[in-house]
Amino acid sequence: MDLFFGVQGIVGLALYFLTVGVKGFAFVDAARRPTSAYELVGKQPKNFWLIVLGIALLAGIVTSPLAFWNLIGLVAAMVYVFGVRPELQQYGGGGRGRGGERMGPYGPW
Repeated sequence: MDLFFGVQGIVGLALYFLTVGVKGFAFVDAARRPTSAYELVGKQPKNFWLIVLGIALLAGIVTSPLAFWNLIGLVAAMVYVFGVRPELQQYGGGGRGRGGERMGPYGPW
C-alpha cells in the first residue's frame, strides 16, 4: 500500500494513466477512420493498426509503465498519432470536419 503514497507511486501512476491514455486515444481514433483512407494515404491497412494498437493498449493495461512491451506499444501509438493520423485526417471519419463542424453522411450538418 505504500506504493500509492510516495512520490514514486504518484509518478508511476501518472505514467500509467498517460501511456494508457495515449494508446487508448490512438486505438479509438484508428477505429473511427474509414478503411479506404488508409489505402489512399499509402499506409498500413486499418486492421494492422487496430491489431498493433489493441495489443499495445492491452500491454499498457496489464504491465508496468516502464516494462519493455509497454514502451514498444507506446512507440507504436506515437507513430500512429504523429505519423499516420495527420495524413488520415484529411479523409474524415473522426467525427468532425475541417472547421470542427459535425459531419453527417453527406457532409457537414
